[in-house]
Amino acid sequence: MNNEKIYISGCSVNCAAGKGWEEVRKALFAGERGNHRHHQQLNIPFFTLQDYDERGDVHEACEKLCREAVADALKNSFPATGKIPETERFGCIIGTTGDVQFADRSFYEAMRQGTQPPGSIRHFVQDTVAERLIREYDPAGMALTISNTCVSGADAVVTAAHWIKEDLCDIVAVVGVDLVTLMTLAGFYTLSAASTDLCRPFDKNRDGMTVGEGIGCVILQSESSLKRNRQTPFFRLRGWGSANDAYHMTAPHPEGIGLELAIRRALETAELPFSSLAFINAHGTGTPANDACEATTFARLSDHAPFLYFSTKGLTGHTLGASGVIELIFTMICLQEQKIPAGIGCTEPDPAFPVPPVLQETMISAGTAMSTSLAFGGCNTALIVEQAGETCI
Repeated sequence: MNNEKIYISGCSVNCAAGKGWEEVRKALFAGERGNHRHHQQLNIPFFTLQDYDERGDVHEACEKLCREAVADALKNSFPATGKIPETERFGCIIGTTGDVQFADRSFYEAMRQGTQPPGSIRHFVQDTVAERLIREYDPAGMALTISNTCVSGADAVVTAAHWIKEDLCDIVAVVGVDLVTLMTLAGFYTLSAASTDLCRPFDKNRDGMTVGEGIGCVILQSESSLKRNRQTPFFRLRGWGSANDAYHMTAPHPEGIGLELAIRRALETAELPFSSLAFINAHGTGTPANDACEATTFARLSDHAPFLYFSTKGLTGHTLGASGVIELIFTMICLQEQKIPAGIGCTEPDPAFPVPPVLQETMISAGTAMSTSLAFGGCNTALIVEQAGETCI
């Protein structure tokens, strides 16, 4: 493993809060809910992209979104050309709960009925969007799709960091993507995990999550690659860590054993103490178990000293496999703005929490922060990012 520092040289985002850095930045501090609607049959709300009604086939929509996201992020990294220099080894990783491969309900319905499935079956059994993207950008590059429920996007970032550390790639496009489908909504409805109202992360009266959709892309790049191409980095991926508590299929360990280990590993990689973090952009789904797990774990790690944490899912909903990347971008926006937003949806923090979440827009002064992701199966991932330059992406 090499000693390369890893930087984020570009990004793109599209979610219920808006499309692009500037739209999302404004929405993040506006204190209002993102674009959402209500499913009449299931009687639950969900957050959507602006063009929800014009989507068509979910697989085609996902691939289109991935192509746009990578292209936009590369324009941030290489504004003159928008292309990867021939000297650089490229990789592409997509984190998703399954939208780019097997979430198309119409495909399976057609198969069961014995009719011709819509679209090309090759998209389902031969290759993935990541593989098609890498053939377009660098046929000799590396491609991977990670489907590890709601830590998929965050795990994709961790994997990309390892690819660079192991000297397998110089530049990696990391995409987190998920779109709302009936299967997704019905799944959380069946688990009784979906709120009948918009989610209220860390609130005393929270009763469940709200499904959302979106896509985020970050370009991870080695320090050597940045120097070769005379680029100015904007943020550094300072630390990362993952762990599994093997406690329950759908619930986190109540004491946050796996989450604490993931955070400690991230801090160890970053060579930082917990007290150095300006804030934590928590997973904060609005379910009783998740929020309690995070709040108590954060307090334990801080030794109950003052610290700041909040959730952005009141703005976007839980974007599932995309959340790790989208919320990493939100964390970067907060660091650049040197302030954090009020936790949308939380009006009365749960009094059982040792330390309450942020309730109002708050100024910060430090340049390092953490984003956490939790998932089914006891999975936990923590990412630490810090400012590396003053120029906005």
